[in-house]
Amino acid sequence: MDLIAPLQGQDHPTVLLLGNYRPALTLARVLRRQGYKVICSVEGCDGGAEHCRYVDELWGHRPVGSDPNGFLADLKGFLRERPEIEVVYPVAEEFVRMFAEHEDRLPFGPVYAMTPPDLVKACLDKLGLMTLAVLNKVPTAPFEMVHSLSGFLQAVERVGLPLVIRPEKSTERIGGKKAVVCETMSDVQAVVHELANGMRNLLLQRKVEGRRHNLYFAAQNGEIVRYLHAVILRTDMPDGTGLAVEGETVEPDPELKDYATRLIKALGYTGVGCAQFLVNEHDGSVSFLEINPRIAGNHAVPEAAGLMLSTVAIALAQFPEKPVRSLEGKSGLRYVWTAGDLMGAKLAYLRGDVSAKESYRWLCHAISAAWRADVHMKWCWHDPLPGFFSLNEVLPSFRGLLRRARRWQSAKVEAWHGS
Repeated sequence: MDLIAPLQGQDHPTVLLLGNYRPALTLARVLRRQGYKVICSVEGCDGGAEHCRYVDELWGHRPVGSDPNGFLADLKGFLRERPEIEVVYPVAEEFVRMFAEHEDRLPFGPVYAMTPPDLVKACLDKLGLMTLAVLNKVPTAPFEMVHSLSGFLQAVERVGLPLVIRPEKSTERIGGKKAVVCETMSDVQAVVHELANGMRNLLLQRKVEGRRHNLYFAAQNGEIVRYLHAVILRTDMPDGTGLAVEGETVEPDPELKDYATRLIKALGYTGVGCAQFLVNEHDGSVSFLEINPRIAGNHAVPEAAGLMLSTVAIALAQFPEKPVRSLEGKSGLRYVWTAGDLMGAKLAYLRGDVSAKESYRWLCHAISAAWRADVHMKWCWHDPLPGFFSLNEVLPSFRGLLRRARRWQSAKVEAWHGS
């Protein structure tokens, strides 16, 4: 079972995508071609659905993060008004997390295309998941969860430097960063200063050198049925933390697949997800990071590789016991997220993380990678506007470039006259 028939046999069944960011574009393009009418929520960190030719309608609602009760009321009212909506697809983690926490309050009727709530909670419990990894002999760097500022420095001593600090909730940031690398106690003190503005639960883990490996999968009753191995080559942060902007799909590594298999079996996992590991290229050492129990940010990659996770997620939610055909994704695909790449270079330069020369090299690499890529996270020829508008938000306008050129020329003339 790969594709899913409309629940009520309608000519144009409708799916509601919740979370207007990168994966929503891929989902809209795939599901629209499967005959669905696509509605997408306006809330999201990336945007793009408003320009997508495969999105039929946008839906506005109260913010899920700051007003979950208001959002649930809006959702209930919207589904009551639109009975043709057969599938509700939480895309962004904020919606997945909220649906898992408020399962008993979700409106009855549509299929919710998501991993079962108990599994979502188990995967989002970073401490519990890492403990499960250790129990199943999956290599995991030393870690500790910190809940208060008073115990923070003691935990740093126990885990040891260098270390990586991440918020328990992946939607939160520390100083605008998804993760902070601390090489010295001075770095730790800088984090303490940042946390003085508001402490949140933090995961401390010993830093392991290496690249991130993403294992995209679909599983049924603890058994992997769809699988793809991808290696992240670069991220939007100079230190390798942050979001992937360039990568490639590779032949599955037996060792990593074995580790993922152990965890998925231990969880009794049903649904789609992405397991992440760090692998040191020099000595081959491995460290488990996390399992994201949802459609991944770079969802265009497993779709391009043939996993068909967009429809498999619906099928597993609708008929969890009906067998899904096993399949491994295509290796050798290069992928990029160009807007995120360019924004990463821009912000790194503005923060002082890279020099002007390094920023220029970064930009050149981003353009070269985009030219050579097989898969783009936002851009596609048959739906170009989301890609165009995302680049427009990152790049300076032509008029802005002219203003900068005139200022540079004026400064050059003044310097010449001054000499």
